[in-house]
Amino acid sequence: MTFAEHYFGKSIADLDLGADIEPFIRRELPEGQSLEYKSEGHPLSEQGDVISAFLNSGGGLLLIGTPREVEITPDGGKKARVFRGPF
Repeated sequence: MTFAEHYFGKSIADLDLGADIEPFIRRELPEGQSLEYKSEGHPLSEQGDVISAFLNSGGGLLLIGTPREVEITPDGGKKARVFRGPF
C-alpha cells in the first residue's frame, strides 16, 4: 500500500486538491515519520533533509504548498503545530 492509499484511500494520481487534499489538511493531522507538510514559500529544492529522511526510512507523504503553520494548544494542553488558511 502506498502512502497516498494509506492516508487518502486512493492512488496519488487520483487525488484532487479540492476533494481530497484540502479536507485532509483541515483534519489537522500532526506531522510524523511518514507525513510532512511544507507551506508555500518552501521550494522543493530546499527540502533535501525531508526527502533524505523519507528515502532512508520507509518513505512518506510530503505535501508542499500547504497553508501556513500555526501553533495551537488543544483542550489537553499540549502544544501542536497545525496548518490553517487558504491554499
